[in-house]
Parts: sequence; C-alpha cells; structure tokens
Amino acid sequence: EFVRIHPESAVAFEALGMALTADRQFDEARRAVERGEALDPANVNILIARRAVAMLQERWDEAEAINALLARRPSPFVRFASANNTAMLALARGRGAAALTEYERAAAMDGLPASFRAVGRGRLARLLMLQGKPELALVQADRAAADVPANDFEARQLMALAQAALGRHAEADKTIAHMASRAQTLPTER
Repeated sequence: EFVRIHPESAVAFEALGMALTADRQFDEARRAVERGEALDPANVNILIARRAVAMLQERWDEAEAINALLARRPSPFVRFASANNTAMLALARGRGAAALTEYERAAAMDGLPASFRAVGRGRLARLLMLQGKPELALVQADRAAADVPANDFEARQLMALAQAALGRHAEADKTIAHMASRAQTLPTER
C-alpha cells in the first residue's frame, strides 16, 4: 500500500523488499530493492537489503560486489559491516583463510568505537577456535575484553574456552570465576 501511495520513495521499496524477503519471495524482493536503488543509488540501507537478497539466493558474486561498494563508503561502521559480511560470504564459500583476513581487517579498522572493535575480535576468536587455533583465539578474546572492560562477558567466555582447549584449566576456572563474580553485581529481579 505504501509503495502505491509513494511510488517515488526509495525507502518504500526498501521496506517492501525486506517484507518480501521475510516472506521468502526473493525474486520479487530483488525487483523491489533494485527499484529502490534506482530511485536512490546512494542509500546504504538499500544496498544492504540488495546484498541480503543476493546472499539468500546464493548469488555470491553479486553480494561480494555490493560488499566492495560498501567497503569504499566513508562511514567506519559501514566499512566494518562490509568486512564482516565479506568474511561471512567467504565462510559460506568454504574460504576460511579469506574469512580470517576479513575479520582481522574489521577488528583493526580505524575510526571504530571500542565496542565494534571488540565484536570484530570476538568473531575472529570464534573462527580461530573453529579452525583449531585456540592460542590465537585467546589473544583475540583477550584484546576484545580489553576493548570493553565493563561489558566483557562474551570475550571472557571465549577466553575460557580457549584456555580450556589449551589445557590451561586453572586459568579457565579463574576466568569463569571472574565472570560469575561480575554477574553477581548485575541487577536482577530478586
């Protein structure tokens, strides 16, 4: 209905495309986001919507091309999201080394708030754990915890997993105890 009333609104076509995507009508979603992009080619959200449709249709080359466009945007957040998505595409295509490179690039990106850097390092640590590299994962998890010391639960969980995988059970126990003591200070419904 909104698209009928506002046929020149790129945002309307973006919303329609996302609704059609949620309904798994990918061809129609693709047409809607392409129409939105034609109306507003600079709209980052429309590019992200088009990339989502491309990924769901396993049109990997198109998704990678969109990531390349996003990687050249001025916003550090958009570039960070692009690098993370490029890593996910690499994983979907069985390219673990390329995914590691992209996660490293995301975590090292200039201009990011510490919380985003921690997210990037956490993703990198998880992938390193999956690749059987707990020592490298521990380094990244430790850096993630240092990035956000007041909100480091996820990083500390990764640290404990890596420590345990390395046979450093006393260290893992200490990390878990630290998390438990911090959890006691959080507000609860008690």
